[in-house]
Amino acid sequence: MVRSRRDRGPIGAFTASHGDPALDAGLIQLWGNVTLDWEESRRCFDASLTSLEAAKRIDYGPYAEWKAPARLYINVDRAYREFRNEPEDAPWDKPATFDAIYKVAKAKGVPAEF
Repeated sequence: MVRSRRDRGPIGAFTASHGDPALDAGLIQLWGNVTLDWEESRRCFDASLTSLEAAKRIDYGPYAEWKAPARLYINVDRAYREFRNEPEDAPWDKPATFDAIYKVAKAKGVPAEF
């Protein structure tokens, strides 16, 4: 996620999987979200929390109004994979992932959107 992106050099343009191409200020905001997720995930990982526990605890901060905020779980789980040196292309357990997103949404009091 963040580590692999840093290795590739500066970002020129990026398309979020859930929206339109983001450039300039939008890209900086998106990068801030990814960096925040990664840094908070690292703190939780170092504290031996599971990715689900971490996603429930991490404050959305300025990104709380973004669509489907409970998808934070996916970012956290991806960061945990990186911390464990797992392959970037390891398959997801889709039912477990959707269950986790639902649990995060319920814990945070936000709609479970996918």
